[in-house]
Amino acid sequence: MSDRPRSSPEPSDSGTYRRRSVLAGFVAVLGTIAGCTAPPGVPGERQRTPGGQQGTRGPMGPGGQQSPMGPGGQQSPRGPGGTRGTPQFGRAGGPAGWFADVDNFRGVEDRTGQATVTVRVGADGNGGDFAFEPPAIRVTRGTTVVWRWTGLGGAHDVAALDGSFRSRLTADAGFAFEHPFDRVGRFHYYCTPHRSLGMKGVVSVA
Repeated sequence: MSDRPRSSPEPSDSGTYRRRSVLAGFVAVLGTIAGCTAPPGVPGERQRTPGGQQGTRGPMGPGGQQSPMGPGGQQSPRGPGGTRGTPQFGRAGGPAGWFADVDNFRGVEDRTGQATVTVRVGADGNGGDFAFEPPAIRVTRGTTVVWRWTGLGGAHDVAALDGSFRSRLTADAGFAFEHPFDRVGRFHYYCTPHRSLGMKGVVSVA
């Protein structure tokens, strides 16, 4: 017999391959289980919404529009009686607080049902004869409003804020300017030289 020590048998290549294959399969199974148990999404994560537009979970609504915006992306109204673009009556209402500096404004006078309504130009108010009287009237569609000059307070005119009517500038007592109101709406007007003093008015047509 030989005294030469026997060498240990080396592992075969086929056995190593089988062990690696089993390990790879085990890792794949673990990955599948983790994918099934993971949450569907994280709040605030950006995603693609139907139609290919980018949206955001959480505070963003469908199509990526912010929740304060109304349907179609239109801005929500500003509150009761304060819808954007609709002038309101009241001392602080109307465009830029239309009656905020009109000291003879006491509310809207109802003149509906009358064919003709007269407004005095150069009435007492706003620190002198710088007022329309009455400054705010409500009339029926088809009514003609006649502005009649008192001759006090210097030269005045009547100018619509939307440019729909305008008189000439004059200080003549008894001068009259008239305008028929055939459209429903609110028509703000002023005296050009005395607007900053509060010489302003409104005709509301129903």
